[in-house]
Amino acid sequence: MTRMREILALDAFRGTKLVAGKEGLDRQVKWVSILELLDELSVLQEGELLITTAYGIDSDEELKRTLIDRLADAKLAGLAIQTG
Repeated sequence: MTRMREILALDAFRGTKLVAGKEGLDRQVKWVSILELLDELSVLQEGELLITTAYGIDSDEELKRTLIDRLADAKLAGLAIQTG
């Protein structure tokens, strides 16, 4: 299986800035999910790399407050936010 550090070394992720979670770079990525809206977090599974624009998160205080804990509870491999 591919690890997060290998994903980040791909050309598609050139210029990506790792802002947190350096200790998780050896997590295995089993699947990649792309969600523009973060409204279906319950479907995420262990080992997924979630790629999102995080559209609408600015207006959702509950989601901002709980997002990282919810993703950690689901044991995601990583979170990538594409910032326009």
